[in-house]
Amino acid sequence: MKKLIISVTPVTSASAYVKKLITFIALVALFVTLFVASASAYSTSTQIQVGALTNLFSAGPVTNGSFVVNQIILTANSTNSTIQLVDTPNGALTYTQAAYTNRISYATNYITLWTNYYGVVQSTTNLAYVDFTNNIVPAVTDNYPVVANLGAAAGTSTVISGAKYVFQYGIWATNTGSGLPTITINYNTP
Repeated sequence: MKKLIISVTPVTSASAYVKKLITFIALVALFVTLFVASASAYSTSTQIQVGALTNLFSAGPVTNGSFVVNQIILTANSTNSTIQLVDTPNGALTYTQAAYTNRISYATNYITLWTNYYGVVQSTTNLAYVDFTNNIVPAVTDNYPVVANLGAAAGTSTVISGAKYVFQYGIWATNTGSGLPTITINYNTP
């Protein structure tokens, strides 16, 4: 006589799978929301006047701190246009490093000559450490860094995508050409 063995395994209902799927989707949505919120992207567009230094963030959604520019679009009107993007906090192209003093130290030999009792010239060499504290370093004027030079032919646009230009103080643009270009930058905050 043969025995018949039947094994019964519990069947998981479809609703349990649906609950796990909904939980997984909710966690993914939460992660995406947090990631996108921490790396928000912004965009600003400004027309740059000839010879002017223009703050590109004066009307943007983020106006202070450091920025990473991902895309730049320069659109020229009826004349060729060139601009420079400058990383400056105050709209000046130059800054002055104030004068200061520092200490200079160096080793040298002191040689002493004398005539002894018998009329013979003698010399002694000694090593000396000299500490000079009145070294005045004068004030120096330097330029803020020009991060990018861009140009566009008349009636065209120049697009730089995938750029990672880092600005620490602010983005100012100066129009070095004769046209009235419009610049659009897409950026985020680190």
